[in-house]
Amino acid sequence: MARLPIVSCAIVVGLTLVACKDQQACEQSRLDMAKTWKKVKESAGARALPGADETLNESQKSERKRIWSGIQEHAHLVEGSFKTNQITWRAADKGRADLKAAYQEVPNKEDPLVAGFAHMVHEADVQYDQFKKDCQ
Repeated sequence: MARLPIVSCAIVVGLTLVACKDQQACEQSRLDMAKTWKKVKESAGARALPGADETLNESQKSERKRIWSGIQEHAHLVEGSFKTNQITWRAADKGRADLKAAYQEVPNKEDPLVAGFAHMVHEADVQYDQFKKDCQ
């Protein structure tokens, strides 16, 4: 009979270690998600301003800033969802959906910088989906 409590304790300790390992992996993934969406946010912010070689009139500059600043705000919302241990999934999902809707307004999607941004968002979405599947 003395073996039963020892075996039970060993099982509980073993399960705790496995759960802890998963928690650590999810915590690292959460931090990685925050970094990824921070890069998306910063990239959108950089796109809000025209490059030195671009010639845009004031109306075009204003429109560009409006669109990309909106995208930056949505990326900020997603990034913020992963900054604390308590992940706000609804806010992250809303931010992603709003970012995709705002991106539809971006002109010149064939521009290499815009295409690169789209690729970055796609990769962030893939990472997000995997993280949600593994850790939610």
